Amino acid sequence: MKTYWTLSSIAHKLTANSRSRIVTEDSLMRWIREGKLNAERLTGNVRGHGKFPFQVEEQQLKADLHKLGFDADVLFP
Repeated sequence: MKTYWTLSSIAHKLTANSRSRIVTEDSLMRWIREGKLNAERLTGNVRGHGKFPFQVEEQQLKADLHKLGFDADVLFP
């Protein structure tokens, strides 16, 4: 079964595990627009997903974060 992460939860996890780097949902949205992060838009009226209705599959998230210089295996075990 695939695990999906919302932009809100990704931003929180990246910021909480960094002492000097703040990652916001806006930063993640910019990465999506620039093609650095592959995400799927949620359709319909879905609540509880933060500012932007997108989700990222866990394996794809780890691969994209590795390219951006994050240690995704530690952040998302």
